[in-house]
Amino acid sequence: MAKVIDALCSLLWSIIWLIILLLIAWPVGFIAAILFVLVSPLNACCDCTKSLTDFFMKGVNFPYNAASHAVDGKRGC
Repeated sequence: MAKVIDALCSLLWSIIWLIILLLIAWPVGFIAAILFVLVSPLNACCDCTKSLTDFFMKGVNFPYNAASHAVDGKRGC
C-alpha cells in the first residue's frame, strides 16, 4: 500500500513540475538566455559582470532542472 501511495505522490509531483516547466521555466529560460547572450561579452573586459552572467545561466538551466525533476517525480520541498 505504501508503494502505491509513493507512486501516486511521485506522479502528482511530476504533473506539478510539468506545469512549472510549461508556465514558468520556459519563459524564464528564454529571457535569461537572451540576457546572457547580451551581457556575456562584457566579461572579457569587465569582471564585475561575472556574477550577473552566472545568475542568468541559472535561469537558462531552470527548464532543464524542472524537466529532470518532472521525469524523476522529485518532491518540490
